[in-house]
Parts: sequence; C-alpha cells; structure tokens
Amino acid sequence: MSYFLRKSSYLGLLLAVFFLVFSSTNASAENPHGVDDKHGPEWSYTGVSGPDRWGELSPLYADCGLGMDQSPIDIPNIDFALLPDIKIKYFTSRALKIKNMGHTVRVDYKDHGTLELDGTKFYASEYHFHTPSEHFIAGKQYPMEIHVVNRDDSGRVAVVSILVNMGEKNPNLENIIEFLPMRVGSDLVRGVKAGANMFLPDFRGYYTYMGSFTTPPCKENVKWIILKQPIEMSKGQIDAFSELMRKNNRPLQPLNERKVSASID
Repeated sequence: MSYFLRKSSYLGLLLAVFFLVFSSTNASAENPHGVDDKHGPEWSYTGVSGPDRWGELSPLYADCGLGMDQSPIDIPNIDFALLPDIKIKYFTSRALKIKNMGHTVRVDYKDHGTLELDGTKFYASEYHFHTPSEHFIAGKQYPMEIHVVNRDDSGRVAVVSILVNMGEKNPNLENIIEFLPMRVGSDLVRGVKAGANMFLPDFRGYYTYMGSFTTPPCKENVKWIILKQPIEMSKGQIDAFSELMRKNNRPLQPLNERKVSASID
C-alpha cells in the first residue's frame, strides 16, 4: 500500500510541476514583455507613487529608474535622413471597447490593421490618450498625444504617436467622447466607428528613435514613430479627456547616447 501512496505522491508532484511550467509559459505568451503590471504596485502621476518614484515601487519597475533608453523625450532639431516609408493600414472597426484604465482611456477594436516599416509588419492592438503630450518637438509641448500600440509576430513593439493641436472640432472623436466610461475599471462596448485610421494626418513624415513604454514597468526596446503633422481637436474635446484623466504625461527623459532620425518629407 505504501508503494502506491509513494507512487501517487510522485505523480502528483510531477503534475504540479507541469502545471506551474505550463502556467508560466502561457502567461509569457499572453504578455511578451514578461511583466504583468496589473499585479504590480499601484502607481500614479503625482505624490509618493509619481514618476520620480516609479523605479522604487517594485523590482518589476526597475527600468523606470535605471533604464538608459526611456521615453518620452524632447525631439531635438536634427538633420533629416533618408528613412524608409511607413505603410499604415489601420481599419475602422464597429466592435469597440472603450476602457477607463485609471491612468488613461484605452480603445480596443477587432479590425486592428497593420503598420509596415523597413520590411517588418506590426499589428495594431489598441490606442490611448495622454494630456498634455508626453513627447516634445524642439521644446514644444502639445495639448494631447495619442499612442497607437503595434506588435509584430515576435512580440516586438512599435508605437505610432499622433500629436494634437487645439483647433477645429474633430468629428471622429465624438463617438469616443459620447461613451467615455467615467468610473475607473469600467468599459463600454459600442458598435461605433473608432479605428485609429480616423486620427491619422494626411502627411506621413515622421521622427523615430528607440525608447520605452511611458508607464510602469517602462520596458525598453520600443520603436517610436512620432508623426510630424499634428491633428486638431477642439478645446472642449481635449477638456473632456483632461477632466477625466487629469494630467497623465510622464516627464521628459534623458536622450543619453541615442540617435533620433527624421524623414526628409
């Protein structure tokens, strides 16, 4: 009898180990960056959990304090270069989720679309908003910035940044403003048009550099593409976001030894 008990215990241990390995592998597949920031400590844009302290809040957030390739940055006055054209084919989707993340408003949609750059195809997954802008252009900050997050098949990330000036009312933003979820953690799903293609400017000239995510865990090796031509939104539209999200821009980070390039067009 003891033999069978020992054998049963041994099999149980093997199953437990297999479950742990499978769970870890599955989690890594769901999160290619290796960190689930939902399980990390709370962070904010002010006070003791603000940007200056992110790197001290958890070992998971170490890159926020120690990373040398952090974002955002002030794009300097730089010489133009012959850069590859970017091919953006974002689609308009009617299956939309607008979620109040607490730190931002995020829009998820099914028909993501693609970004092609230098022979690599990335797939758009979501976009979100920052007020005011996180990136500066030659010392100028903008009232808002939209980040469209794209990933390739290997998990590499490219973020398209769309800067926003205050000006004419943007009709493409009205669907999102109408269904903004006011409570943190809540989301609304509506059959409305809200693909990232509706926010793209006509001119596709861009700046590019290697940086990081601008929120914890601040993981690096992110390809940034900042479109040169800003779009316009009205003061009322920008205020609708800023009143909900408050000030949610990370301060500028040192450029260090990184190279920033700008397309000729």
